[in-house]
Amino acid sequence: CTVPAYEVLDVGEDLDASFQEVLQGRWEDRLPKSLVRELVEVNRLQHGRGGSVRGPGWADRLCAVTLEGAPTWSRHDSLEAHSAATRKLWARVRDNVEAVDRTTIPDGDAVHMDFHHRNVLQRAGVLTGIIDWEGVECGDRMFDLVTLAFYSGVAGWPDERRAAWIANLA
Repeated sequence: CTVPAYEVLDVGEDLDASFQEVLQGRWEDRLPKSLVRELVEVNRLQHGRGGSVRGPGWADRLCAVTLEGAPTWSRHDSLEAHSAATRKLWARVRDNVEAVDRTTIPDGDAVHMDFHHRNVLQRAGVLTGIIDWEGVECGDRMFDLVTLAFYSGVAGWPDERRAAWIANLA
């Protein structure tokens, strides 16, 4: 699999920019099983590749985002506002996250952080590259597979196939 080269520009305190090499292939909303197998293999290669430098802490970051939210991708207001059932679900999620022993969460892998089908380049169903690695972090590579599974519905996977695949991740 090809990963693009990057040139990172340090633009300022609040803004970083990078140039990403152009790769062959294109993203598609279709993810054939053979391509998914290749992506799982790429994910296996991420194991232990997080490097020795740790950021603010993978477990702490995941728990904070889950409990406090993030402006663009982890919002809880709809769970609070929608119904008593979603408020109850949100309370269960909060209780479980607060009870997590953060020392048991793996953090030595390379994690893409946005590992979905539209960052996967292919040609005739064959993997040609994976783009948008500029946000890579040290963490648990399974985060990427869960992200891929989540977006697989957009990629046209039937619900039963998604459910079976997600069950096999556990």
